[in-house]
Amino acid sequence: MRALSSALVSFGLAASFVLAPACDKPRSHVALDMGRLGTDLTARENEVMAGPKVTAAMNDLFTSLGSEPQLLAAGTKLFSRVEADPKIAMAGQTVIGQLTSSPIVQKVVMEIMAANPGASPDQIGEKVGARFQNITSSPAVQPAFQAAFGDLMASLHPQARFKTVLDQTTAKLDAYLSQPERVAHWSDRLRELNGGADPDPTKATQLYLDHAWSKDRVEAYLLKLFANPTFRKELASTFADLLDQPALQAELLTVASNVAGDKAEQQAAVDLMLLLVQEPIDSAQLSTKLHAALTAPVLTGGLDKVIKIVFEDPKIAAAVSVHFDKLMADPGIRKDFDDLIDHW
Repeated sequence: MRALSSALVSFGLAASFVLAPACDKPRSHVALDMGRLGTDLTARENEVMAGPKVTAAMNDLFTSLGSEPQLLAAGTKLFSRVEADPKIAMAGQTVIGQLTSSPIVQKVVMEIMAANPGASPDQIGEKVGARFQNITSSPAVQPAFQAAFGDLMASLHPQARFKTVLDQTTAKLDAYLSQPERVAHWSDRLRELNGGADPDPTKATQLYLDHAWSKDRVEAYLLKLFANPTFRKELASTFADLLDQPALQAELLTVASNVAGDKAEQQAAVDLMLLLVQEPIDSAQLSTKLHAALTAPVLTGGLDKVIKIVFEDPKIAAAVSVHFDKLMADPGIRKDFDDLIDHW
C-alpha cells in the first residue's frame, strides 16, 4: 500500500505541474510553490494513511485478499516450498524448542490447563495460539507493529526504482492531466476560490492543498478504492502473478532461508513470542525488539533484492501493466479518480 499512497502524492504533483504558467496560452495558468506542495502532500498522505478509518479499511482489504482463489493458490504453492526448505524447517524446530522449554510459556500453559480441565493437549495448544493471536491483534500492541513496519519500509531502498516505474507511466498520466479543458478548469477554480483574481504561488498552493487534496477528500477516495471489488480482485491477481514468477519465487525463498538461519533473528523471534503471550505487554520493550528484528541487515538486504526484481524484471512489469490497465478501465475507479482530480 505504500506504493499506492506514494502514487497519490505523485498524481497530485503531476497535476500541479500543468498548473504552472504557460506563456503560449491566451491566459497564463496559475503557478504553485512546487517545493512546499511536495512536502505538504507527503505529510498529509502519511496522516491519512495512518488514520483509523483508512487503517481499518486496509486491514479489511488485505484480509479479503487472502480468500481470493488465485492468490490463495499462489500463496499455498510458495508456502509449501518454504516449508520444504531444510534450513527453514530446522530453524522452526529450534524456535519451537526454545519456546516450549521456556518457564514463561510453561506458566501460560499451566494457567490455561487450570482454566480448562479435561482439555486435550491439542486443545490446550489451540488455546495458547488463540491467546497469542488475540494479544497481537489487540489495540494495545498494534501501534508498535505499525511503527516497526514503518521503520522497515524506511530502511529499504525502493525509491529510485519506484520513481522509474512512475516515469514509465508519465505518458499516460500526462495525456490525462494535460487536457486543455482540465487545465483551464483547475486554473479557473483557483481564481474562483481567490475571489476572481489570480492568486500568487503561495496562496494558490494553499488553496490547491485545502480544496483538491484535503484530508477528508483523500480519505474518502481511499475508502472507496479499497472497497471497490475490481480493485480487490486485480490487486489479488497482481500479487498472485508476482508470486508465480520463478525469479521472484527463488529470491523470496533465499531471503526466507537466510532470515530463518540467522541466529540473531531466531532469538528475536523467540523473544517476541515470549513477550506476546504475557499480559500486560511491555510496550517499550516490544517496540525495541520489533524494530531490531525488522531492520536487521539480513532481512532488509534480502528484501532490497526482492524489490529490485519486482521493479526490473520485464515479465513482472508486463504482468503488472495488464492489471493496471484493467483497473483504469473500471468505470467506478475511473469516476472516483476523476472526482478526486477535478471536482474540488
